[in-house]
Amino acid sequence: MSTVEETMSRAVLKVRPEDTLEQGAQAMIERRTGSAVVIKAGRLVGIVTERDVLRAVANGRVPWSTKISEVMTHDPHSVEPDTTTNDAIELMLKGGFRHLPICVDGCLVGLVSLRELLKAEALPLAGSTIAGNSSMTA
Repeated sequence: MSTVEETMSRAVLKVRPEDTLEQGAQAMIERRTGSAVVIKAGRLVGIVTERDVLRAVANGRVPWSTKISEVMTHDPHSVEPDTTTNDAIELMLKGGFRHLPICVDGCLVGLVSLRELLKAEALPLAGSTIAGNSSMTA
């Protein structure tokens, strides 16, 4: 069974709680990612996503003066690298979030998105389905 460590990205965008929403959003655009983890004193304290940015702006928050700490998800769920992809997917679907930090002893080691997990789980299935279909038509 596959684990999140096999799918996670180690190149995670990190921001600080005192950074502005504008700085966080700009960094997400530059890195072409939908989230940034919020780190304070080397520890994961939150996560901010493109949804958080959109919600903040829609609620009248001014991006250049709103601190990330005001809109981030505090103390987000996280899992360890040996968590199965199925368990991670189940956690994310139940919790209604699309980005999951991977931590060891409270320290961030990676991040995985629901899209990446679903793709990792679907590719082996698609391969067997494709192979099965091609043998049936031969």
